Amino acid sequence: MNYKKKLKFVHFCLLALLVLNFFVSFYISLTATLLIILKALFYLTGIVLFFYSLKPFKKRAVYFAFYVFSPVIAYTAWLLDGIFGAVLTSFLLFFFWPDTAVYNKNDIKVYPAFTGFLGSCCAYEIREPKFLLFEQKTGEFEFDEGFDFKNSQITIENDSVRIQNYTMESGPHFQRDTVIKIE
Repeated sequence: MNYKKKLKFVHFCLLALLVLNFFVSFYISLTATLLIILKALFYLTGIVLFFYSLKPFKKRAVYFAFYVFSPVIAYTAWLLDGIFGAVLTSFLLFFFWPDTAVYNKNDIKVYPAFTGFLGSCCAYEIREPKFLLFEQKTGEFEFDEGFDFKNSQITIENDSVRIQNYTMESGPHFQRDTVIKIE
């Protein structure tokens, strides 16, 4: 098996793994760190395979061109500065947007949910680590404004989440406690 075939095999295995993770991520998902590494490798193999399929030009170069030209398209859409640009950029970044935990204590991680550039504010997902490489989605909640999770404490009790000692990003900065029922 030559180098090109091995790289193509790795690229499509990564594609299958990422698509599978996307469909099962409503229940359990790979950890955010592992996902960003796999997505970066997937993207880089697509770029390398684009340059391998240019001479002689092959039809699959059109598929691999996506990985080379999508940053240019996203940047152009951002420059358009309108609804079309925001929708196009949201679509292109949806699959590659990294998850960054805003809260990570006591085996509970809270991630802001990706809602796109035109999405509503302040949707969060709660996940718990499982089996070292996976995270199980415990629930979601949404607020009208953003949290400051710096000094907060989150606990999960049966079908509800208790968030203690948090402050809102805007308005009066006094500490609050909330109990949210999750599905």
